[in-house]
Amino acid sequence: MISDPVSAIRVMSRDLSLVEISNSIGNSTSGFSIGDAYSKGKRLREHSCWLFEVDKGIRKNFRDQLNYLLDIVEGQYEAYSKLNDNQCQLDITCCLAIENGQGAIELGSKLLNRFSKLDLNLMFDLYSFE
Repeated sequence: MISDPVSAIRVMSRDLSLVEISNSIGNSTSGFSIGDAYSKGKRLREHSCWLFEVDKGIRKNFRDQLNYLLDIVEGQYEAYSKLNDNQCQLDITCCLAIENGQGAIELGSKLLNRFSKLDLNLMFDLYSFE
């Protein structure tokens, strides 16, 4: 069984800062810029990352989350396309917790077609728990 999916639009860049990405497509729910410290200040980020995460309280269903995020990208297609043209990595990422290491995800052809039309990658982070 899959529980509590978390889905987000993710934009990563080695050239643009978080502020520059936000100026193009709006505010993120989280993110960081090139040069920001992490790992207790021992390392510096080599790229910027802009994330817009779905509010799980509103959209708990995995397909609803993906459709909501695709609606956002389609609604601002020109701005997202420019980021893609500027060598940014643009995708939708999904973190899924799978109980007992077993579960299934079905993505219908209509949903996958929307990803294809936008030239948008879909990335999964899978976690198993018992």
